[in-house]
Amino acid sequence: MAKVQQLSVGWARLVFELLGREGLDASALFTQFNLDAAQLTNPGAFFKQDDFTLLWQEASRLTHNPAIGLTMGKQPTVSSFDAYSFSLMSCDNVREGLERTIQYQKIIGSAVELYQVPNELGCEIIYLSQGNDLPVAYQGFDAGLALQVFSSRFVTNQPLNPLVANFKHAKPKNIQPYEEIFQCELRFSQPHYSLEISHEYLDTPMIFANKAMRDHHAEIVLKTLKELSQTTLSEQVKDLICKKLPSGEPEIKDFAAFFNVSLRTFQRRLKQENCTFLSLLDSTRKMLAHDYACNQKVSLQEIGFLLGFTDHSNFYRAFKRWYDTTPGEYRESKGK
Repeated sequence: MAKVQQLSVGWARLVFELLGREGLDASALFTQFNLDAAQLTNPGAFFKQDDFTLLWQEASRLTHNPAIGLTMGKQPTVSSFDAYSFSLMSCDNVREGLERTIQYQKIIGSAVELYQVPNELGCEIIYLSQGNDLPVAYQGFDAGLALQVFSSRFVTNQPLNPLVANFKHAKPKNIQPYEEIFQCELRFSQPHYSLEISHEYLDTPMIFANKAMRDHHAEIVLKTLKELSQTTLSEQVKDLICKKLPSGEPEIKDFAAFFNVSLRTFQRRLKQENCTFLSLLDSTRKMLAHDYACNQKVSLQEIGFLLGFTDHSNFYRAFKRWYDTTPGEYRESKGK
């Protein structure tokens, strides 16, 4: 099973706030695209990159604004990443802040990769991101680059501009929003998304520089990164459920045996992670049901089988409970 490409709750909060600033019903849009807004207060929550791709596309359509991602560079909440943000903000200069951004990038999520390539003028910060079944929406890249430029200006209180902003997508009909945000040379249809910045930009001091604060939050971030590197039992169980579902209804006793523990110990360990086997089974089926329903190559009958339901009527009732609509109606709505 391919690793699910995810983004952190910090990024999700920024997107949620952006939607609200644009006059959209952020809660309704999150629900529509299987993003649980209730998890925005959970510091350990992550969200699927593919769901954000669909969300960006719909937000652009509703606002008639193909450059909606750029509004991330207009007064976002800079503390959305908590200790991560404060660790970066308290660095001595932009160069150190970017180095820490690269070092701590897994805080942002598994779907994002950042690279710093030094050159004679300064460096190029390359932004890569991937989804599972869908190419990442260009609006998400626009948002990432705009946030970086805004953040540099905010933490230095200086009108810093990149030397060049590179975009992989084609040149839009209206480049004015890009000119307003980046205030530098713009290049479109490039091999990747990136910002080229000067040594002067990199060496600009930060107004919140504080070594004690920086070290304190760095400790918190490093602890979080260590926890992220350790796969939880519930995550392992969900992966195993995905593999076993096409063979029929998974049974908890088989999972306890797989992990070589008693049934009672297995249940207790899941409870320590605030879940049960049945809740994991249900949430995994719900997630997969969404993915299969959006895939026109999979018939509705096949979906029930792939989710381990031996009776199609049981699948039908479960789908109605998850999404308050039938599988056929859900597929039709996602195909519009």
